[in-house]
Amino acid sequence: MKLLDFFPIPSFLKMSPYGFDISDESVKYIKFGKNKKTAFIEKYGEKKLPQGIIENGEIKKEKEFLDFLKLNFKDSGIRDIVVSLPEEKAFLDIIELPKTNSVDLRGIIGVQLENYFPFKAKDVIFDFEVLNDSGKDIRDVLIAAFPKPLIESYKNCLIKAKFILVQVLEH
Repeated sequence: MKLLDFFPIPSFLKMSPYGFDISDESVKYIKFGKNKKTAFIEKYGEKKLPQGIIENGEIKKEKEFLDFLKLNFKDSGIRDIVVSLPEEKAFLDIIELPKTNSVDLRGIIGVQLENYFPFKAKDVIFDFEVLNDSGKDIRDVLIAAFPKPLIESYKNCLIKAKFILVQVLEH
């Protein structure tokens, strides 16, 4: 038994965000529900984007994208969201880092970014996942990075459309 079995989080405090997948052609959304034993799809859908608003993963017409979001999600009840950004704008790499006693792995990776990606560390937002920590002196780390202006354009539109971004990675 866990403590939360005896003292569950009140339902009004639980956050149940929607997942948003934004592409050049559409905004897809999904929300999972959960009962005592299983997760299930509670709600899902897709809204087709007019051509040219987003091209190759970049918002080309910010006002039109904002208007689209407001019009299509105004009465949807969707508020808290986690967003998947266009993969064609992501930079991914697995790097090897020497093990250190430092707890600031993010800082160490930030210093190394320019060796692996075609931009300065100050111009990117990244996250990482340690893939293995079993080697004696080396660890493999998966890094995902996006150009900061791309992140900011999506973030600004979604916030202006009155969505609450549940998790925003900041560098």
